[in-house]
Amino acid sequence: MITIDKDKPIPKLSGRGAPRKYPFDELAVGESFFVPGKKSTDLGGSIGGARHRLPGRKFRTRTVTENGVDGVRVWRVQ
Repeated sequence: MITIDKDKPIPKLSGRGAPRKYPFDELAVGESFFVPGKKSTDLGGSIGGARHRLPGRKFRTRTVTENGVDGVRVWRVQ
């Protein structure tokens, strides 16, 4: 049997409309951000989504070590 509940909060979105994990929207040309513990290939889907969502913007990534921490730096280049 299915029960009807009252006062159950709606969970936050985990897909479209959810807060963005990475700040692609906020980057100006020449700015970058560092993502610790990731490789460039790990961000491929996120970058592809950002390019689709933000036409005309281009991004570059490099796997780097900063302050002894391996990760990826993402630059907005256009």
